[in-house]
Amino acid sequence: MNKNKSFLAYLFLISIIITLDQALKRLATSALHGGHDVFVNSWLNFSLASNRGISWGFLNFQADSLYFILTCFIILVISGFFIYSIIQHLNRIEVYFESLVIGGAISNVIDRINHGYVVDFIDLHIYSLHWPTFNVADIFIVVGVAGMLIKSLYNKS
Repeated sequence: MNKNKSFLAYLFLISIIITLDQALKRLATSALHGGHDVFVNSWLNFSLASNRGISWGFLNFQADSLYFILTCFIILVISGFFIYSIIQHLNRIEVYFESLVIGGAISNVIDRINHGYVVDFIDLHIYSLHWPTFNVADIFIVVGVAGMLIKSLYNKS
């Protein structure tokens, strides 16, 4: 695949990820507002949560100044990673893993800018042990990072 087609495929995948995640967050926000949780089965609920931190509520700053600094830092990291991935991997499989990470991260930044927090709604649990609530963008980020790590390990052998 030539560089122009790779770049367009890369941007297309990123925009699909953002669109899907934002649509699901809107759906969850409208369906779950007012504390209306949805029980799916013994290990999955849909429950609306707001996250001012990063993945799984880590660095969950309530102070607006710290939240602003964190958001700016995240935007800088995403921008740098985007530029790096274009320069280094445009014709390689890594660019697709990286697009999962970038698309998910951009979608979460859109939430930060629009709402002042990231919308989370997927609640996995085993009995009373709950994984921190997350969203579809977080799934894309984790799958993308895992793919990059596996590909990196595969390249070393």
